Amino acid sequence: MARLDEQKKVDVLAAQGRAEAAPSLSAVGTGGIELRIGLTAVQADALGADAELIAGQVHMLLSVLFAVRSGQRMQPEEWYDAARTLNQLRHELDGIMAVVMRNHTGTPGGLSVAELADATGVTRSTAQTRRESVLSRPASDWERWTAGAADAAASAAMPRTAKTPGDR
Repeated sequence: MARLDEQKKVDVLAAQGRAEAAPSLSAVGTGGIELRIGLTAVQADALGADAELIAGQVHMLLSVLFAVRSGQRMQPEEWYDAARTLNQLRHELDGIMAVVMRNHTGTPGGLSVAELADATGVTRSTAQTRRESVLSRPASDWERWTAGAADAAASAAMPRTAKTPGDR
């Protein structure tokens, strides 16, 4: 019965354009895996090219994690590209977190500061201080990027071209 109720929930969300397939791993080739993340048409439309950008960043994150854990040698330009890509991902995540703190914490229907503290693994006072820090300044370019502002993407995004360390 619970499975049927879960399917009904998925059907309702799908009708609202909010249901997506849960991330999944499937075997490919000779022991490799493929990570799949499904998006609804509405989600894909709202994210646009940023969905592909973030997928590439997650790929880089997993590649670097593999290299570090396995002891695989990477060339300096590969480390440089990894640092640039992961730094941009960090900025994007910071912008998303700032939006959560600014708009969805301490507001009706949002997270309480105590819930934010629990979710982020910090004390309530630390969560409150972080939220106050976000609220005390105008929205950053990365927050505006999170909200989909086209001009914010241009001013916030770092160049996405690969460079070698000598190009700095």
